Amino acid sequence: MNQPAQLQSTGTAFMPYRLPPEGVPADVFPFVHDERCHLFFMLPERGQIGHHSSTDLLHWEQHPIAIGRGYPGEPDCRGVATGSVVHHAGRFYLFYTGNQNICLATSEDLNTWVKHPLNPILIPDGRLYGLANFRDPFVFRCPEDGRWWMIWGAQEAGRWGQRAGCVALAKSDDLLRWELHPPLWAPRIGPHCDCPQLIEHGGRWYLFYLQRNTRYRIADRPTGPFVRPPVRDLYTAKANAGSRPVWFRGRWIAFLFVTRLKADDDFAPWRFGGPMAIPRELVFGTDGSVGDRPLTEHIDALLSLPPHNPLRTHHVIAGEWQISEPDSLARCDSPAGGTLLLPDAPSDLYFDALATIDDPHAAGHLLLRVAVRTMLHEGYQLSLRADVGRVELRAISTYDIDPLIDLRDASIPVGRPFRIQLVLSGSILECFVGERVSMTSRIYRHRDGGMALESRDGRVTFSGIRIRALTAAPEPPASPPAESATTARSVC
Repeated sequence: MNQPAQLQSTGTAFMPYRLPPEGVPADVFPFVHDERCHLFFMLPERGQIGHHSSTDLLHWEQHPIAIGRGYPGEPDCRGVATGSVVHHAGRFYLFYTGNQNICLATSEDLNTWVKHPLNPILIPDGRLYGLANFRDPFVFRCPEDGRWWMIWGAQEAGRWGQRAGCVALAKSDDLLRWELHPPLWAPRIGPHCDCPQLIEHGGRWYLFYLQRNTRYRIADRPTGPFVRPPVRDLYTAKANAGSRPVWFRGRWIAFLFVTRLKADDDFAPWRFGGPMAIPRELVFGTDGSVGDRPLTEHIDALLSLPPHNPLRTHHVIAGEWQISEPDSLARCDSPAGGTLLLPDAPSDLYFDALATIDDPHAAGHLLLRVAVRTMLHEGYQLSLRADVGRVELRAISTYDIDPLIDLRDASIPVGRPFRIQLVLSGSILECFVGERVSMTSRIYRHRDGGMALESRDGRVTFSGIRIRALTAAPEPPASPPAESATTARSVC
């Protein structure tokens, strides 16, 4: 089995691709208090909510389990799931999902949580909302009416299940007694609108939610109407649960996990939970679009690793190339394109460069090949296509019939440089393009081999090439360790 790589020798629980000691995480709902970022996260295999915190987003302190599974007959006896935290009148309120109902726990210090005796505090009524898929509360104070609002994923009562997904709404004056209201948003386009969150930025309101991928809608007011943005999806499905960004030190930051697959195969179905991805900083466009880029703190940590000279050993496979080791530059001067093999590139690596597609007609595109053999008949190719505005990941095949693994719409500039960042860590591949678009995938079939830079139907320049070698981290256990009933159900 491919092992995820360790990005820092002193990496802690939430460095990318590492699992926290408690087990496999899933949905993360962050909360900031006193300049400290707290990550609360699902532990789906344990039915618990974990808790870590940090002041620099690199070094994380492990806290006691926040919420544990309830005893038989209690409203959260089948496990607990995603929620949100607010601070009011000196007390912290953690709203969470228990048995597909909304429950509450409170704390004076963010460490010791006491479940509310009247849990569940909110249940589906069967009139506005169906009796299933009632989960993932997010609570905030709405500036329009001054009341506390709760939104969560639900289904409209009486609607066909596959088109009943909605963002439910309730309001309260004291965080304890809640009034159900009609849905905040009911698109009737899918079965779920999980993990919703509503934020205001730059005079617009953004409604983030999950429908396999992380998606969003925009509005001028928190009440809507919510309209489709220029690009609907923020992340691909394998970078999961990025719909709960948090405002921390002047940025909206999202924490995601990389889904596991049910088998070590590129095309296997995915299963819930996985190691944490590189956190994302959201980038807001003037047209209302939202992009993302990797968190600066994590990229700086990667670049602090010893450099690897990527051009010292290279082979020109096709085309004419100009190579400058001092400038870390490789330029393909052939109008038809070409291929440059870097056979000594590490199997687990961070790659960073500025790329320029010089074709004035935008007909060409560039490729990064990873885990490739010398004959280029195995491995993977990441295509950045200016001609169709897309990023594609394909598995390389002998007969050049390369099956598609993932794709993202992306505006690839022509005639000016844009940044490409790539992290290959075990089976995890994350690519960042132009500091606006990301794509996260899993690759399993071929993991031994070098890297290649390639151009097709045009001239391409790679400048400022930087590569850092990563080392393997311990493989997580296949199943969670045994635990006592007291630990599993503790309120902590």
